[in-house]
Amino acid sequence: MSDLPPARTDCGSGAAVVAPPATPGGGDPNAHVRDYLAHYLAFPHAPHFAVLLDGPWGVGKTHLLRAFLTREAAGQKVAYISLYGVTSSDEIEEALFAALYPAASGKAARVATGVVKALLRHVKYEVDLEKGDLLDRFAADVYVFDDLERNGMKVNEAMGYINQFVEHDGCKVIIVANTQEIAEDERAAFTRRREKIVGKTLEVRSAFDEAYAWFRSKIDHPGAAQLFTDQAGEMASLYDQSGLRNLRVLQQTMWDLERVVAALEERHLAHRAGLVALLRLFTALSFEVKAGRLTAPDLRDRIQGITLGYLDKKLPTPLRAADDRYPGIHLYDDLLDDDVLYDLLISGIVDGVAVRAAVDRSAHFASGEEPAWRTAWHAFERPEEEVLAAIATMDQQFANHEFTVGGEIMHVIGLQLHLSDIGLNELSRAETVERGKRYIDELRRLGTIELAPEPGRDEMRYGGYGGLGMTQANSPEIGEVFQHLVATRAAAAADRHPAIAVELLAEMRANPARFVEQVSGDADGTRYAREPVLAALDPADFTAAFLELEPTAQRAVAMGLLRRYDHARLLHELVGEVAWAQRVETLLAEAAERASPLTRDRLLGILRHSLGKSLAGLSASAPESGH
Repeated sequence: MSDLPPARTDCGSGAAVVAPPATPGGGDPNAHVRDYLAHYLAFPHAPHFAVLLDGPWGVGKTHLLRAFLTREAAGQKVAYISLYGVTSSDEIEEALFAALYPAASGKAARVATGVVKALLRHVKYEVDLEKGDLLDRFAADVYVFDDLERNGMKVNEAMGYINQFVEHDGCKVIIVANTQEIAEDERAAFTRRREKIVGKTLEVRSAFDEAYAWFRSKIDHPGAAQLFTDQAGEMASLYDQSGLRNLRVLQQTMWDLERVVAALEERHLAHRAGLVALLRLFTALSFEVKAGRLTAPDLRDRIQGITLGYLDKKLPTPLRAADDRYPGIHLYDDLLDDDVLYDLLISGIVDGVAVRAAVDRSAHFASGEEPAWRTAWHAFERPEEEVLAAIATMDQQFANHEFTVGGEIMHVIGLQLHLSDIGLNELSRAETVERGKRYIDELRRLGTIELAPEPGRDEMRYGGYGGLGMTQANSPEIGEVFQHLVATRAAAAADRHPAIAVELLAEMRANPARFVEQVSGDADGTRYAREPVLAALDPADFTAAFLELEPTAQRAVAMGLLRRYDHARLLHELVGEVAWAQRVETLLAEAAERASPLTRDRLLGILRHSLGKSLAGLSASAPESGH
């Protein structure tokens, strides 16, 4: 190993940068960093200059340095100090002494300092003694100051503090920073200070292979670990295509994908081709979101975002740009639908049921026959004879009223509208709309139409269903059919209200707590909290059953009604219950007047703090009851 050049020769030339070749040719892109640091640490004399490791955030500077020091600095005392967020030299001192003397930090150091102060006071010395006065700040062989650009002081002030270690005999100092992130108004001062302190600047490059192996070793789920092992080459290709050079994004993406894989079942894990497709789609989109190149709205309708970008070259879309970055991957792939991806990449939610349902619908994991309407939707990607057969099957299923789920109905009608446009449907667009509305009406008559899910749980959102965008989703014809579907599902739900009301009344008599859960939404899975089902219940029957309850149960039921009508729901989704609630209040008030003084006082108090509060201020024009 050659000798280090004299400090005077290199120090004062902080602009001297040792960087790897632009194309390392598959070797270690940071070999120059390790070689020079080994050279620096082995030098037997005081260098009187620091080494700066420079590189973008997430490139792996800290990981590289810590791994190097663990291997190469054995037998040397290293003080590793993060400057992140420090706002004064006193705070740097605190961090320094915590690194030098872990046992003397915190409470132990405060106690020791207090003892010494007490002893000095005993011999009549009053001092302002801090633990720094008791410890040697120059006790280490190597000092590392990380996160220079993220300290809370002026960078020049932090460099001034570091300078004392550079000038002290024997100290070797390594500074870690992303100099591109130093504030513009501090650059000139930093440059001047760097010229005096830094003798060598080493540029750190993203070292995928080493980092990937390390990240892979931290994956706990066996299925995910095996996937990352088998697909190391694929991950390297995706990382290269992204152009990010940010290892932190890679690590976070691997952790997120591990959560997704952990939500799958053994049958999914056995489907290697499907898992590879999942890895490619999720990784590419995760890179784009974490880089800020895709945002939440972009994930709401991937197909439209990509299509618009290709149709109008003057209107480039983020999704079009992202899709171009990853050849061989279609970022509109329905392997994971838009809603599931939004939850995973934006909200950080891994809903195992939704993830499994999405991959089960995907052709990548298909274990049985694909639904005919989905084959028709993928017409551009399938052989013509296969598509024509699927269309014939879909039409027959439609004639047999086999489609009962709202999202599937809308997909089929959207496809039929498109088939009308290209001459494969004998009906006109207007006739297709009318046939679709009659189809929905017939499902209601048969009692087979799927009722609307609870608010916020409808899969038919944002112009799509089942991971696929609705064909002609923005056309007025689809809008007309959809509004008819909404109204018909609401009417079908109302058809069931009388039977539900009878069940709820029986529930209130037998189990008041369960009744409260059902009508106020206090338990997951209750669907009656937002449906005006109580309007179908005779107010007199409800009042009689209420008066038969124990006082504590009466109060619980009344408070349940208060929660039911909270947030002005009587003016919105439960407006159909206004007259019912008013009539029940009247009947209970009349019953209270006929009761004993104590019972009257209790019932009127319950009314005042429940239905009375809910009904206060409602318009006199509220709907009247039919009872």
